[in-house]
Amino acid sequence: MVLMSGEMRVALREGIAAIDAEAWNACVGGDYPFARYEFLKALEASGSVSEATGWTSIPLCVEQGDMLAAVMPLYLKTHSWGEYVFDQEWAHAYQRHGLAYYPKLLTAIPFSPVTGPRLLVNKAIKGADELDAIHRAALHHLGEVLAQRQLSGWHCLFPDQSMVDTLIHCPALLPDSEHLLASNVPQIAIRHGCQFHWFNRDYRSFDDFLARFSSRKRKNVKKERQAITDQGLVLTRVEGREMGADDWQQFYCLYADTYHKRGHQPHLRASFFTSIGATMPENILVDWALYKGQRVAAAFFLKDSETLYGRYWGCVKDFHALHFEACFYRGIEYCIDHKLKRFDPGAQGEHKISRGFEPVITKSAHWIMHPGFRPAIAEFLKHEQPHIAHYQREAATLLPFKCTDN
Repeated sequence: MVLMSGEMRVALREGIAAIDAEAWNACVGGDYPFARYEFLKALEASGSVSEATGWTSIPLCVEQGDMLAAVMPLYLKTHSWGEYVFDQEWAHAYQRHGLAYYPKLLTAIPFSPVTGPRLLVNKAIKGADELDAIHRAALHHLGEVLAQRQLSGWHCLFPDQSMVDTLIHCPALLPDSEHLLASNVPQIAIRHGCQFHWFNRDYRSFDDFLARFSSRKRKNVKKERQAITDQGLVLTRVEGREMGADDWQQFYCLYADTYHKRGHQPHLRASFFTSIGATMPENILVDWALYKGQRVAAAFFLKDSETLYGRYWGCVKDFHALHFEACFYRGIEYCIDHKLKRFDPGAQGEHKISRGFEPVITKSAHWIMHPGFRPAIAEFLKHEQPHIAHYQREAATLLPFKCTDN
């Protein structure tokens, strides 16, 4: 399907392999790892993302002349797993009314609840009018796809604030259809969530960070860190370029075991990790935990020039406080040592609060096609937002920092 808009051509592709890697990365621009061609290609090439797993990749491309002006990760989803924005109750409501919620259209980074850009615009696009035209063309095309394929809606998960602002202020984008344009109902509704992130306040060391803690909370962190030494554990850190084939195989066994213990199959295949290990090693960090000289646990991180992202963890058996050390404390140390601004350790986990991770609001956007469900879901989100805001405020009162901190 192709839409012409002025000099712009908008189309969906069958998988990211149909797009030139260099042209895609020119739209990514910065070093945000999750939008890189290499990351998304590895998901598809490994089979982690495929029609068989419920993720059919149909990335959206905006072309201007000979230039790829913008791209958007886009998937047809036949379920809601691996998204971290939970809309299963909406799907159940559709089912109770004899309606199909799946397939739905999804813009997200598969299995990655990390905020970032979702419509990636080539940095050669400078003018505000030109940028606005690209946004309008891309969103209008999404409306055409939703209508022509009779999909239940489009969901954009964890977009950055720039994307949220665009979606909030966008004009009516659906194809002309009066029964779909309910008055006083936003065409695209915004949903709030809450995660826990660490922020670097120009700390000089981990002890400098702990100096902000109340005495009791600081003592608890030091006790947990001491437990690592007391159990005879040693932690070592390697960059992606230092990981060989045997290292990746060993890591994958630990990663997969985390899922197997819960009776699930891992989302990601082994070849996904070996692929990004070869193509984007500068974005990868792995912490190993050794016990009596043997590797017993690993924590996997991605990183860019500003942020460390905690992603995956595995351990052969339980050691007291090892998860906190490998996944949180050493990550904080890395951020301080390398002057990174933020540490996003992953979704959920209220245990992060007492260790200095602050509650932050995340957002998702939802474009519901059904004229009855659109206002119902918009009303639900309107009432949900104050509860999320209250939860964020309550969580902030549990932070370990001294009362004198602002």
